[in-house]
Amino acid sequence: MADMAASRGSVQSSTAPSPELVATSLVESLDCDTRPTFVLDVAQRASVHSAAIVYRNTPFRDFEQSLEQDEARAHSTELRNATVAFFAWAGSDSIDLVNFRDALWSAFTIKGRWRVISGIISKGYQRPNTTPSSLGRELDTDYIERNPSTPLRTPSRRNSARCHFYPDRPIPHLDLIRGHRWHDTVLGLIDTWSPTLQHAVQFCLSNPAPSAVFTSPERIMVYNEAFCPLIGSWHPKLIGRSLKTEWDFWPHYENICLEVEATKQAVSVVAANGPLFERNGFLQETFFTFDYIPIFDQVGNVIAVCDQATDVTQDMFARGRMKMLQMTSDIATPATTLRNFWDTTLRILEDSDGDLPLASIFLVGDEVTLHSSTGQDENAENIETWTSKGSYGFPQVQTLTLDSWNRSDPQGFKSVMRSAIGNNLPTVLRSGDKHFPAEYLTHCGHKGHPYKTLILCPLRSASGMGVGCLVLGINPLRPYDDDYQHFIQVMARQIEDAHNLVIFIEAQAKLLRETMQEAATRQRILAEQLEQQTRKAQEAAVRFMSFANQAQVGVFVLDTDGSVRYCNDTWRHLMNLTKGEVNDPEHKHSWRPHIHPDDYMLVEEQWGLLIGGMPQESFEFRVMHPSAGPNDEGKTVYLRSSCVPEVDDGGIMKTITGILVDRSLEVIHEQATTARMEAALEEKRAQEYFMDMTSHEMRNPLNAMIQCAEEALEIIDQIRDAGQPSEALSVLVKDCITVTRTILYCGRHQKQLIDDVLTVSKLDANLLTICSVPTCPESVVRQAVKMFQMNMKAADVTWDTRVESTDILKTEQNTVLMDPGRVLQVLINLISNAVKFMKDQPERRLLVVLSASSDKLLCPNINYISSGRERAEPEVSTSWGQTEPVYIHFSIQDTGPGLTEQEMHALFARFQQASPRTHAQYGGSGLGLFISRELTELHGGAIGVASTVGKGSTFAFYIKARRLVGGDLALHESSHIRRKSLDPEPLHPQLTSSPPFAGPTSVPSKTKSASGAALPARPSYDLGVLIVEDNVVNQQVLERQLRKLGCRVTTANHGQEALDALQTSTWWKGPAISGDTDSYAFSVILCDLEMPVMDGKTCVKRIRQWQRDGSLHSDIPILAVTGNARVSPDVAREWGFDNVVSKPFSVKSLLPLFESLARDDDNESIAEGIGNVFLAPNDSN
Repeated sequence: MADMAASRGSVQSSTAPSPELVATSLVESLDCDTRPTFVLDVAQRASVHSAAIVYRNTPFRDFEQSLEQDEARAHSTELRNATVAFFAWAGSDSIDLVNFRDALWSAFTIKGRWRVISGIISKGYQRPNTTPSSLGRELDTDYIERNPSTPLRTPSRRNSARCHFYPDRPIPHLDLIRGHRWHDTVLGLIDTWSPTLQHAVQFCLSNPAPSAVFTSPERIMVYNEAFCPLIGSWHPKLIGRSLKTEWDFWPHYENICLEVEATKQAVSVVAANGPLFERNGFLQETFFTFDYIPIFDQVGNVIAVCDQATDVTQDMFARGRMKMLQMTSDIATPATTLRNFWDTTLRILEDSDGDLPLASIFLVGDEVTLHSSTGQDENAENIETWTSKGSYGFPQVQTLTLDSWNRSDPQGFKSVMRSAIGNNLPTVLRSGDKHFPAEYLTHCGHKGHPYKTLILCPLRSASGMGVGCLVLGINPLRPYDDDYQHFIQVMARQIEDAHNLVIFIEAQAKLLRETMQEAATRQRILAEQLEQQTRKAQEAAVRFMSFANQAQVGVFVLDTDGSVRYCNDTWRHLMNLTKGEVNDPEHKHSWRPHIHPDDYMLVEEQWGLLIGGMPQESFEFRVMHPSAGPNDEGKTVYLRSSCVPEVDDGGIMKTITGILVDRSLEVIHEQATTARMEAALEEKRAQEYFMDMTSHEMRNPLNAMIQCAEEALEIIDQIRDAGQPSEALSVLVKDCITVTRTILYCGRHQKQLIDDVLTVSKLDANLLTICSVPTCPESVVRQAVKMFQMNMKAADVTWDTRVESTDILKTEQNTVLMDPGRVLQVLINLISNAVKFMKDQPERRLLVVLSASSDKLLCPNINYISSGRERAEPEVSTSWGQTEPVYIHFSIQDTGPGLTEQEMHALFARFQQASPRTHAQYGGSGLGLFISRELTELHGGAIGVASTVGKGSTFAFYIKARRLVGGDLALHESSHIRRKSLDPEPLHPQLTSSPPFAGPTSVPSKTKSASGAALPARPSYDLGVLIVEDNVVNQQVLERQLRKLGCRVTTANHGQEALDALQTSTWWKGPAISGDTDSYAFSVILCDLEMPVMDGKTCVKRIRQWQRDGSLHSDIPILAVTGNARVSPDVAREWGFDNVVSKPFSVKSLLPLFESLARDDDNESIAEGIGNVFLAPNDSN
C-alpha cells in the first residue's frame, strides 16, 4: 500500500463543460454506453404502469435477444412472470434498484418525460446475431393482471440480509462486504444507505476493473475484488474503515477527493509505478492510471468518490521502448566520430525507463585495427583480445575489463561472447547457467531485486565481420516475453547500423580529406603544367609567326567583319595588296575589290558559311592580278583557300583563320592536259568516224557485189538445170560459175576482214556485249559445220561431230540461255583455221565435240590462255536471267601440221600468228584467235589449245550459260521455228530434232531459159517490202532479188520519200493526201541509216510518232540497214527500229526474218534471227 501511495502522480482536474459537450445529445451518449440501456416515453403511457419503449442501445438489444432465447428454451412461467414484472417496474416512477437476469438495473427520469433505464451485467452472455422485437410492446396493468408473476425484490429493511448486492449467490468478496459490521460505522446498515450510494457500491463491486468507493466526508472505503492487489496486505482490513484514520498515506489522496468534491468533476492521476504483482510465478512491476469520479445524490451533492484503476503497464513498456528505439535510431546524427559514439550509445541506453538497467560494450581487439581491416571474420574461437568501451549499472565505478566479469571463470564468459558473435544471434545467459557472472552481479540489481538474465547481442560491421558484443542486463521485475526480445533485437540492430554509419561517415570524411589533398596537389601540378604549356604556346606562337612570315603560302587571320587581323607577305602578294592597304583602318575590306567579278558571289557565299560556323575544306577563286603573266590568263591568279572558323567557349565567332595557295601553274597544266585529252578524243572520234565511213563505203559495193554474184549463180544454176546445153555453153557456164564463186570468195574474205577489224574496234571501245537468248547448242554446232561443208568437200576433209552424254543437254529441249551469234563466230574462226591448215596434209580429219557440265570442269591437257584482264560477269545483262548456271564446252580437233611450244605462246594475241611463214603460206590477219578469246571471256569462259608437231591440234573453249526455266520456255517455243530453218539432221541419234520449218509457199513459175526450156519453180514470198536506200545500185539489186522471190517491193531514195509512201499505204488512217489514188501495201520496211534529205533515224522517229498519235493502224516492223557495224540492236531499238542488219547480207537468209517481223513483233526472236543473218556467209551453191 505504501508503494501505491508513493507512486501516485500529479492530479489532472477536468475543466467546465465545453459547448461541444453541452451540445452532445442524450442519444449520442447512450449509443456510446456499454451498459444495456433503453428509454421510455412516460408522457404517452395509457396508465400509471404502461409506457412505450422509444430507444434501445446495442447492448440492450443483445440483452433482449438473450432473454427471448431463454424464454423460448425454458417455457417457464416463473421466468415469464419475472419479465412482466421487470417491465412493469420500468414503466413506473420508482427509483429503487432492481436485480433482473444477473444485472442490477437503475432508472431516472429526464424532464419529467424520458425515463432512462440501464443495467450493470455481472454475468456474461452470448451476443445474438439478430435483434428481437418481441419486447417492443405496451405494458399496462391489464397485461400484468392477465400474466400473474412473482413480484420483483425491491430492497427493504425487512429482507436486507437476502438482497445486499448482487449477484445473489455466495461470492467470497461479496460475503466480506455483506458480513461487515456496517452498523458500527457512520454509514449504518446497508438498508439505510441511499439508493444512489447502494447503486454506486453495486457498480463498484460489479466492475471488472479495480475500483473503490470513498464516502464523504468520512472516507469509508468499499472496494471490489480486483482492487485487492493494489492495497496488498491492507486487505481486508480497509473494508468499511475510514482511510483518514486507518491509513497513513491518505493525506495525499484526501486532497484529490477534496478537489473532486469542490469541482464536482472527475480527476485523473497518471501513476508512474504501481505495486509489484506476482504474475506467472514471479513479481512484476506495474503501472496504473487512477480516475476519481464523483457520485451525486438526488440534489447534486457529492456523497462519495469512486476510484477506478486502469492497468497501463504494457502501454508504459511500449511507450518507453518506442522512445528508446527512436533515440537509438538517431545515435549517428550527433556522433560524428567513433571516439564519442559509444559514450552517446551508453547514455541513451541508460535512459531506458527501467528496460535496460545494466549495459556494457566490448569490442574485439583494437578498434583502430578493427575498422581498418577489410578482410573476413577470423575464427570466432580465436578471439582473445577484448576492449571495453564503457558500461553503467555496475557497483564499480572504474573501467571494466572482461576478466572482472567472472573472476573464477573469465574464459567461460569470453567463450559465451565468442559463441554469440560466431552464431550472429542474441544469446540469453540466465542465473544458474554455468558461465553466468553471479559473483560479479551479487551487489547490484533493480529496486532491490538482483539481475537474473543477461542478453549478449553480437555487433557486426557492414561487411559481416564481428566487431564486438553488447551485454545487457534485463529488468528482473519485467517478463522477458516476445515484445521484450523483439525490442532488444531491433535496438541492437539499430546500434549496429549506427556504428557502421559512423564508420562510413569517418571513412568518407577521410576520403574527402585525401581527395581534397589530391585535388590540391593536382591543381598545383596543373598550374605548373599550365605554366609550361603557356610557355610552350608562346614559343609555338613565335615559331608559327616565323614560319608564317617565311611560308610560300598565304597565311591570314580575318575578323568576322572581314578586316585583316594578320597576314604574311605571301598572302598580301597573292591578293595584290600593299602594306598600306592592309593596315589602313578605313579600308577594312581592301581585299574584296581584287576578287574576279565572276567569283565574287562564290567568295561571298563561302564567307557567309564560315561566319555561320560551318568549316569549309577548301574553295577556289580568282584574283585580278595585272602583273601575273603575259597572256590573258596572266591577268588572273588562280587561288585555293582553306579556312577554319575560331569560336570561344560561348560559341561566339572570334576570327577566321586560313591559308591561300597559288595554283596558277596547276591550272595551266590542267588546261594543257585537258586540251591534249580533247585532242586525243577528237582524234579517236575522227578515227572511229573514218572507220565507220570506210566500213560503210566498203560494205555498200561489197553488198551489191555479193548479191549480184549470188544472183548470177542462181541464173547459171537455172540455165544448167533447164535442159541439156551445148558443149561450148557448158564450158562457158562452168567458167561463169568459177568466176562467180571467185567473186563470192573474195567478197566474203573482204567482209571477214572488215568484220574482224570492226569487232576489234568494238572491243577497244567496250561496245561489244553479250545478248543471251534461248538456244540449242547442238544447232549452233550443226550450223557452223554446215557453213564449211562445201569447202571441206573441196579440200577432201573428213569431218564428224559428237555430243558427249550429259543430262544437261537432254532436258528442256536441249536449250540454254546463251548468245548464239558470239559462239557461232568463235566456231567459224576455229573451223575455218582447221580447214585452212589441213589442206596440205596427207590425212585430213576434223572432229567437233560438244559437252556440258554444272562446273567449269576444264578439258585435260588443254592449256587455257587468258588475257589477264578482269571481265564483268555476263549476269549484268538483263537478258541473262537468274537461273542455275551451266558451262557449255566445245572442242575442234584437226590433223594439221601442229604447233610448237613457242608458236602456241604467240597465239591469241592481236595481229599475231604462230610464225611469219604462217601468213606467207596460209594468209590471214592475225585477229581471228584474238577475237575468239575476247568473245569467250565476255561470255564467262576461256579458250585454250593442245598441239603436237606433226600430229595435229585441239582448240577448246567453254562459255557460261544458264538453264532455261519458267517464262524462258515460252520464248524458246516462239523462236525455235526460225532456228529450224538452219538446222540439218541431228548430230547424234540420241538428240531429238524439232519439226522442220514450213518455209514460204511454193508458187510454180513460168520463167523459161534462153533455150526455151522451162526453168525450175522457185519459192514465192507474198510479202510487201518498202526499201529505203540512197545507193541506187544496192537499191536496184535488192529490189530485183526480192521481186524474183515473189515479194512486192516499193522503193524510196531517202526518209522523206518513205514518209510520203507511208501516207499513201494501207497502214495510213490519217487525212488522205489529195491527188494520190494508188495505195501501197507492204509488211515490213528495210531502211538505210545514212541518207540525204532525211536519214533513217529521223524517219523512224516520225513513223513512231505517227503511231503514238493514232495516224497508223498499228506498229510497222522496221529493220535498220547500215554499213556501220558499230550500231548494236539495243541502240537501234532506242532509235525506234525493231532491229539492225549490217551490210553485206544474204537476201535469201533475210526473207524468213521479214516473214517473222510481218507475223509478230517478237523482238527477242528477231535478235537471234538477225544474228544468224549478218554472221553467216552465203551458202548457196
